[in-house]
Amino acid sequence: MHLIINHWMAKNRPLVDVGIYYISTAINQAVPFLLLPVITIYLLPGDFGFINTFSSLLVIATSVFNGLSVTINKSFYSKSADYNRQLIGNLYLVLGMGTILIMALFLALVNLLDIRFIPKRYFLAIPIISFFFMSMEFLKNFFKTAKKTLAFTMLTFSEVLMNISISLVLVIGFSWHWQGRVAGIMLSTVIFGLIALLFLILREKIVFSFKTTMIREILKLTLPFIPLGLGVMVMRRSGVLFIDASLGKVEAGLYGVAMNLATVILFLSVPLINVWTPHIYEKLSRHSSVNDLKPLYYKVLLLSYATLFLSLIFSLFSDQVLALMTTAAFSRAGRFIPWLAFGFCLWVMTALLTPFLVHFNRQKQIALIASGSAIVNVCLNYYLIRRFGAIGAAVSFFAANLLAALIMFATVRHIGNFPIFPNYRLLLNEARGFLK
Repeated sequence: MHLIINHWMAKNRPLVDVGIYYISTAINQAVPFLLLPVITIYLLPGDFGFINTFSSLLVIATSVFNGLSVTINKSFYSKSADYNRQLIGNLYLVLGMGTILIMALFLALVNLLDIRFIPKRYFLAIPIISFFFMSMEFLKNFFKTAKKTLAFTMLTFSEVLMNISISLVLVIGFSWHWQGRVAGIMLSTVIFGLIALLFLILREKIVFSFKTTMIREILKLTLPFIPLGLGVMVMRRSGVLFIDASLGKVEAGLYGVAMNLATVILFLSVPLINVWTPHIYEKLSRHSSVNDLKPLYYKVLLLSYATLFLSLIFSLFSDQVLALMTTAAFSRAGRFIPWLAFGFCLWVMTALLTPFLVHFNRQKQIALIASGSAIVNVCLNYYLIRRFGAIGAAVSFFAANLLAALIMFATVRHIGNFPIFPNYRLLLNEARGFLK
């Protein structure tokens, strides 16, 4: 029996890898969701207001660096191992310089403005936590691209376990309230960011050699991703900040809990994106003709349809999920969930299409789409929250993601001359051969 299982796994290695990546990444994405049944007993909506304000600022700061990981994907299959070692070293140098700049900005904000939405020590810790978060992401991305499935899984599970353990001990055992959850995020991120850097050094996967030409190439590729990363996170998190400023911590906490529940769409979809991204970059590196990209485009449509169906089902049962996962104090969060779930669905569709534009060096268009959608989101947040209350943030999130998805779809379709309505017979063929 053991030999039969080993033979099946060896024969179906791509399917096994997808399954492992899916489960491990899904659990990582699901941490806020999985903690809700426990910590909503010990924390009030106001506590979640602080947690979500800190998390929002952290992901917005981290989003500045998200494009750095794309460099590993793009060069892994086309450059030598020595080049990639130097590349990772220079990525850390760029990350370090960027962290110093963000820290300077945060210090200036603390001195010029009256920062009240979170204590100043937590605010000033955000740039440092962003550095270690990206360090961990570099190693995860390296493992994914190199198809080191077991290493990726062990790293992901270990970080999730430490994150949850520290949070529960501090919230339940020491009654640290919202500070306990924030400390769990900070400590686990720093520890595993250091582990990632040490691993790359000890395994000789990194060379710290400042290369001006390489720095320029990194910046050329990644700078257009700053508006993309910021745009995505502004759309996802600015609603919490607007609600916090306008309506207070309780409403911000309810909205944050609804967002944590709606992320079920992400932790079921993002693993597919993480598997899809190395796959498409590998395929794109072998093909230069637009005609060769139609099968990949059809795969995107399949994943998009599946995500849309998932969002519909989840929205229909969102009230039951809310009652199961939280206490009565959070019952008013249900009105946000359908808007947020479909907003996340549209973001997934946009993310699946992004590698097409990267392949054709259309990073500027990516930046324009992201920044334009983010500006629309901020404007709608300002108007709708003042007019309709906290629900305005959820509607704004959905509308901005819809705009981004429509523009991205139209742009990719124009570049690839893809049909608006595909041949569904070919689409079914792609579904049968998705993992081939």
